[in-house]
Amino acid sequence: MERTIVVSGKANLNIEPDLIRMSLLLTNKLEKYEEAINEVSVLTSQLKDILVNLGICRNDIKTHIFSVEPYYQNKDNNYVLSGYKYRNELIFKFKKDNKLLSDIVNEVALSNINPFINISYELSNKDKIKDKLIALAVKKAKSEAKTIAKAANVALGEIIKINHVTANLDFGVNTLRSEGVSALSKSINLDIEAENINIKDEVEVVFLIK
Repeated sequence: MERTIVVSGKANLNIEPDLIRMSLLLTNKLEKYEEAINEVSVLTSQLKDILVNLGICRNDIKTHIFSVEPYYQNKDNNYVLSGYKYRNELIFKFKKDNKLLSDIVNEVALSNINPFINISYELSNKDKIKDKLIALAVKKAKSEAKTIAKAANVALGEIIKINHVTANLDFGVNTLRSEGVSALSKSINLDIEAENINIKDEVEVVFLIK
C-alpha cells in the first residue's frame, strides 16, 4: 500500500483594483402604466446620452434590472392599485479614472435625472490572477511537504493528486453608494482611493512518501 501525506497550500494576493464599476438606478412611481414606461424610457435615453458624451461606449452600458410593476396601497384593509413603479438599473465599467468618475457624477447631477448611484472597484485580469494564486498555493504546499517529510525522516515522492479547495475569489469591493444625486451648486471632485482587493485560494496536494 502506498504511503502518502496530504498538505494544504494557501495563497493570497492583495491587489490594487484597476476598474470602476458604476451602477445608475432609475426608479419612480406613477399613476398610469404608460406614464411609467414613457418616463423611464426618456430618462434612460438622457442618461445614456450623458455617458456617451463623456466617452463611455453606448454598447458598454448594460441593463442589469428592468421592471414595471403595479403598486398597491392599503386602504381600509383593502389593497388597491395606486400606480406603477418602474426600476431600471444601468451598469458600465471603465478604467480607474477619478476625473472621469467626477465628471459623470457632476453631469448626472446637473441633469436632474437623480438616479441612485453605486460605485465599486474590480480587477480586470481575473484569469491571470486566478492562475497566479493556484501556482502560489501549490508552491507553498510543496514547501510545507518538504518540511514535514524532513521532520518525519522520510523521502518526499511525486504528487499523485491535487484538490482545488473552495476559494475566496471576490474580485470587487464596494466603495460608495448614494441615495440619488440632485443638482449641485458647484462641481465636485471625487478623490476616492479604493482599498486593495484581497483574494485567497487553497489547494490540497497529496504526495507519495518513501
